[in-house]
Amino acid sequence: MIATSIRVVKQIIHDKRSILMIFVVPLIITSFLYFLLGEGKTDLTISTNSQNSNIERLIKKKASYIKQKDLSEAKSMLKSGEIQAYIDFTTHGIDVYFLEENSLYSKQVHEILTDIQEKARPDSSINSKLIYGDKLKTNFEKLAYALIPIVAFFLIFLISGIAFVREQVLGTLERILINPVSKIKLVLGYTLGFSIFGILQGTLLLFFTKYILKVPFVGHLYFLEVIIICLSVSAVSIGMFVAIFANTEFQMVQFIPIVIIPQILYSGILPIDKLPFSLEKLRYIMPIYYGAQSFKKLSIDNLPFSSMILDLIALVVCSMIFTLLNTYFLKKYRAI
Repeated sequence: MIATSIRVVKQIIHDKRSILMIFVVPLIITSFLYFLLGEGKTDLTISTNSQNSNIERLIKKKASYIKQKDLSEAKSMLKSGEIQAYIDFTTHGIDVYFLEENSLYSKQVHEILTDIQEKARPDSSINSKLIYGDKLKTNFEKLAYALIPIVAFFLIFLISGIAFVREQVLGTLERILINPVSKIKLVLGYTLGFSIFGILQGTLLLFFTKYILKVPFVGHLYFLEVIIICLSVSAVSIGMFVAIFANTEFQMVQFIPIVIIPQILYSGILPIDKLPFSLEKLRYIMPIYYGAQSFKKLSIDNLPFSSMILDLIALVVCSMIFTLLNTYFLKKYRAI
């Protein structure tokens, strides 16, 4: 027993990847969580139809203020980002409108509303309303736009990566490269083969979520399918890239905390506005972010297909970059 324990300890000590995963990666991930879940600075602008100067004064203490009587115009301002909340004082109470669920703003706004309720409108009830996603009731329904890309990306990333490692370990890849075959065509062949199963998996997940779990997506399914295709190809290309630097399936799995967890944090399941050191900008290098945002634009916000063109372009560019990197490192790193 002691001999086995000593052997395991020595094996881990001599494995640089394991040491990195045990002592460094947890600190990095925890630091990200600290900044993401901490009290970040947010620029809050509120509009209201109130004519009460006391209410205006209470709002101005904690936020920028714009007076706007027309509700439809206020909704347009919410969509454009000019304001983050609209407080509509009606005869039956106080209606507060947000663009979508965002705890960064809702917490601050409700603190202001509590002051208003106590000092100016003590008998008024407060009702929160959303411009996008107002019909989504459960937490799963509200997060499904991000969960589908996360699950689809993660599984095909892992499957394609492990399968590609096995191709190298068993010598299949080396035997193929003995023949005069173009490496770019070989990489594209692997990418296409793995992507087919990723697309089938993502499609199954999409249909299961919509028709079996009854999540009320509003976008056209064939547009959502385009997202699944682009996301699957990028997941495969990244999975193959990681696999090139892994000697075993276990080493492939070790990359999950580095490659997948940060993408989950930036996918949209956590509200991100302004973070220290501009950490929110890291989302622009993460494929799952683009997949989740384009999914949200179509399935929840009901925006036109043109609204997600840039997201799709980002996924395509990501796939192209990693395909070229796979071709280069397959030749350079493996020296075959």
